[in-house]
Amino acid sequence: MQAQTFYTALSDKDLADGHSKAVDIRGKRLMVVRLKGRLLAVENRCSHMGVPLADGALNNGQLVCPWHEARFCATSGDHQAGPGFCGLEKFPVRVRAGRIEVALKANDVEPHPLMGKRAAASFRIPSSMPADTAAV
Repeated sequence: MQAQTFYTALSDKDLADGHSKAVDIRGKRLMVVRLKGRLLAVENRCSHMGVPLADGALNNGQLVCPWHEARFCATSGDHQAGPGFCGLEKFPVRVRAGRIEVALKANDVEPHPLMGKRAAASFRIPSSMPADTAAV
């Protein structure tokens, strides 16, 4: 098991019940949600197209993607409906000394924002493609 370190995400008073906030910790784009007194820290990326979920809505206990309305449970991160492929990656979260803290693994590295970890690991730019050319 990899060691985890807790990092301050935001002040506890800055996240009201029924709301979420996007945070960036060590380059990792996350979203912290407080719903019915429970905190959840998840990746801030829809599993369908990589869209930031913090740009969407928190509706009836679900995080709703702003593009194609994929829905995820706001207390577990589980995929519930829509075009998402899987649940959201979750991170341990706690409140200490008035701060909401989120734990990251020592080697947590943020992949490209439009690609999940599995896809990013297998993505390669062909050697015949000029460096300044974008693949579409």
